[in-house]
Order: sequence, then structure tokens, then C-alpha cells
Amino acid sequence: MMERGRGFRRRGSNAIEFGLIFPVLLVFIGAMLDFSWYFFQEQSVISVVRGTVREVAVMDYDHSAGEWGALVESATRSALVDAGFGTRGTVRAVDGASAWPDQLVGVQVELPYEPLFGLTPAPRNIQWQFLMRVEDQGPDPSS
Repeated sequence: MMERGRGFRRRGSNAIEFGLIFPVLLVFIGAMLDFSWYFFQEQSVISVVRGTVREVAVMDYDHSAGEWGALVESATRSALVDAGFGTRGTVRAVDGASAWPDQLVGVQVELPYEPLFGLTPAPRNIQWQFLMRVEDQGPDPSS
């Protein structure tokens, strides 16, 4: 009979041990989700910015550097809205314009980051800048 009583007590200690470990496990899983969420958001922003700048750089557009900047800004803003980031944050064209044919088009994006749980230290903003050389549009327009 003593053996049976001992086994019963052991089952109760398993439940207590699980109760002590479970909150730690939940915090660990929450921290992993927070960390993963930050990198997912950052990669989404990078993908949108690269894709937008690439689209603008290869389009058949014969205008000045300032107009390239306005075009890439508006295209990036609409792509970020389409990707679910809304209108929050700042988008501005990067001053990378140089003489034709080596004209650069680029954009810098800064969006506020909102963590899922706040269990891991993360930057308050997601920032990304991307520059690309404008695709050759043919002969020099000034000649």
C-alpha cells in the first residue's frame, strides 16, 4: 500500500511542475512571436520598396530628376497602402539624381513598428532606403 500512495503523490508533483514551467514557456513563445513579427514586417517593407523602385526605374519615362522623385514617392506610398501598411510613416525620394544616363532613382521609407506583445526589445521604426540606376531609355534626350 505504501507504493501506491507514493505514485499518487508523484502525479500531483507533475502538475505543480507543469504549472510552474507553463508561464515561462508562454513568455518564451510570445518573445519568439514578437521577434518573428518584427522581421516579417521589415522584410515586407523591403520587398515593397525594392519592387516599387524597380518598377519606376524600368518604366519608359522621359522627365527630370525631380519628377522621378515625385513618381517614386507616390508609387511607394500606394504600394505600401496596398500591402496593408496604411498611410502612416514617411516616404521621401532619395536625392540620387545625377547626369543622364546614370540617373538614380530611390526612396527612403520609415514606418512605425508596433510589436505584438512587447516582450523583446525592438526598434520603434522600420527604416529602409533603396537606390537603383534608371534603365537606359535610349539616346540622350538633350542631343
